[in-house]
Amino acid sequence: QAQQAQQARQAQQAQQAAEAPPPASAPALALAQESSTANAVKLSSLQAELLDAEASRRALEGQLGAAVSKAAELDAELDAVKASLSASEEHVAAASREVQMQEARSASLSSDLEVAKREAIAARQAEAQATEQVRRAEERAWAQAQQQQQQQ
Repeated sequence: QAQQAQQARQAQQAQQAAEAPPPASAPALALAQESSTANAVKLSSLQAELLDAEASRRALEGQLGAAVSKAAELDAELDAVKASLSASEEHVAAASREVQMQEARSASLSSDLEVAKREAIAARQAEAQATEQVRRAEERAWAQAQQQQQQQ
């Protein structure tokens, strides 16, 4: 029995030895641990960069949303300015037509005024001629009256 127990122990030890990784030398083990630590540090750094990139992406999405909103506001404001400009242009066109009508009326009135001035000058000349004719007729009548008195 003792021999069987020892054989069982030897078999168990052999199995454990077969399952166990081969013994590593101390420098290789230190190098593996150092590499593992460096990889863990790199992984931690990459995770931090990933978190920063995700935060930056979210911030940029917010900025993009604000920019799209601002663009919509500016587009609406531009439409309002265009409508106002169109109304102003219509007002200017109406005012221009009114100015043209007033200028035509002014030209017509100027022409009428020139005709009236010529007519007034002609009327004054006719009046002066009539006045002169009346004066001459009065002088002749007076002269005749004087002659008749002297004859009597």
